[in-house]
Amino acid sequence: MSLTDSAMDVYRLRHHTAVRARQPLIVVEAMKMETTIASNYEGKVKAIVNTEITVVPVKDFIKFSDGLFFNDEISIDNLKAINTKGKEVLIQKLCGSYQQDDIFHSDSRYCSVTFPLEEKGKAFAYRYENNYRDVKYLTSFYFHHYFPVVERVIEFNIPSWLEIDLREFNFKNSTIEKKTAKEGDITKITFTIRNLPASESEPSSPNHALSYPHIICVNKAYTENGQRKILFESVKDLYGFPAGPE
Repeated sequence: MSLTDSAMDVYRLRHHTAVRARQPLIVVEAMKMETTIASNYEGKVKAIVNTEITVVPVKDFIKFSDGLFFNDEISIDNLKAINTKGKEVLIQKLCGSYQQDDIFHSDSRYCSVTFPLEEKGKAFAYRYENNYRDVKYLTSFYFHHYFPVVERVIEFNIPSWLEIDLREFNFKNSTIEKKTAKEGDITKITFTIRNLPASESEPSSPNHALSYPHIICVNKAYTENGQRKILFESVKDLYGFPAGPE
């Protein structure tokens, strides 16, 4: 499989900020995150976020690396990498407590993921699943990635019994296509953006929330057996929620 023209165009245009310095020669041809919300039959609402990324190297035989966060309420499952022959490749995964600026975050953990790529232009499918045991932990989705992305899709499958507010931030200066479709009891909301440069991280730079387009999920309430149950309907509900898993 050869590198598509669109992926190469993004690379040529933005190669100086393509990815973090340790991975300068990778383009994401497609990235899709699909969120499905359901009852977990334990008095809570759960969410499953399936992520699939098409990774295209622009140099022969380099390694792909990623970092995934999780905690007691969010797990990482079904982690796979598939090569152009449809065969699963071995992924090296190293997980532990998250440390930032010499501070350990006891409620946050981090997995470093690495696997080898093949010749330039040969795409790999990289996919994983995040299981949210409580939908209250489903908070924000950013469009930018630390790789340049040809097409980025964020999709939500929302059941009729859930009241959710998808709040759009910093959309004004971005060309983001939004579609809504009804499929039985499910409302499917899809956001698509194309030709995204890699996110940049400079010392003392403003928080990405101030400039990058993103979606905040406000899960307000759900109905179960005819009873409406509050999640995050007001500021009071938000402050009553613990900052992290106990």
